[in-house]
Amino acid sequence: VKALVGTIPVTISVTADTQFSAVQELQALKAALVTTPLDFYDVHLYTTPGTAYADMAQAQAVTAPTPLFVGEVGLSSYSSGAPGSQALAEAQQDQYLRTVEWAAEALGLPAPAPWIFQDFTAAGVPPQASLLPSGYDYGLLRLDGSTKPAGASLASIFATGTTTTDFNNGFESAAGGLPTNWQEYHASEGTFAWDPTVSHTGQASVRLSQTGGDLSGTPAFYTTPVISP
Repeated sequence: VKALVGTIPVTISVTADTQFSAVQELQALKAALVTTPLDFYDVHLYTTPGTAYADMAQAQAVTAPTPLFVGEVGLSSYSSGAPGSQALAEAQQDQYLRTVEWAAEALGLPAPAPWIFQDFTAAGVPPQASLLPSGYDYGLLRLDGSTKPAGASLASIFATGTTTTDFNNGFESAAGGLPTNWQEYHASEGTFAWDPTVSHTGQASVRLSQTGGDLSGTPAFYTTPVISP
């Protein structure tokens, strides 16, 4: 390929598979191309928000001193259709993308590229792709062209150079009776709710009632802050 394209930079994209992590794929790729190195590396990271910084740091260490681009990140905003679940799912997608963008900025990496600009229609995906329902809803824009929270955040990041690190810290935002950006742990062992009548600061809080528990833990709300170790 390099012989054919001349001075055009050449890369190969890698991602995780069932056997190896994306970082392991990078290690194998670099070892295989010692005599014909790439001009830059491109990794697709579909990682958890809490490990985004560590995963990118490992990838950066593997490819150094060759430049590294995170060519694809994303989280689906697909919801089950329960009341408020779409807004909750879109808020979670927004928090995820802000987390990985912050991690890349903190490591001095170029901004990761989000998958994808707009949601897919069923008619727009060949049946051979066997796409799961969640695969249609990775867009920054909805099918009608309206902007999701993630799209607004990405636009702000590129316009200002700053990533908003809020994660509904004070439980002020909610949808369907639950706080946005927070997940339920042991949801079947208690009643989870958002309460706009009680607050420490601001106007709202969360409420857990009729809770039980087992050896693995007790019911709780949890989240991964945008700025994470």
